[in-house]
Amino acid sequence: MNQKDLKNKVYQLLFDKVSKVNFKKDIQVLNDVYKPDSDSLLHDLIHVNYNTQDYKQRLIKVISKYTAEEELISLTIYQNCMNIIETTDQKVAFNHMDNLGKHILIVNQNIILYMIFID
Repeated sequence: MNQKDLKNKVYQLLFDKVSKVNFKKDIQVLNDVYKPDSDSLLHDLIHVNYNTQDYKQRLIKVISKYTAEEELISLTIYQNCMNIIETTDQKVAFNHMDNLGKHILIVNQNIILYMIFID
């Protein structure tokens, strides 16, 4: 399995399109078949503790090592949205909203710069 397909599986789990149980089974089967190097996405995914409450944040941290900057911005925006949804502390929620705003600003600046250089 190539890295792109593996990352897509991670995204499916992050966006609740596949169950954690099925994801863990798939990753274990892939691990048994491919015997990945210690410096690989599959190896790192095997070593995530999926039984913790913050496993999605851990997944994002793992996948960040194997992801382009544009994807990282999207993941960071997603992570901040998840943090806002999951928190019950108003101050913490506002902090995540501030972080979210900063990343949206970066995305908008990149789009504007792209449009300037295209013309």
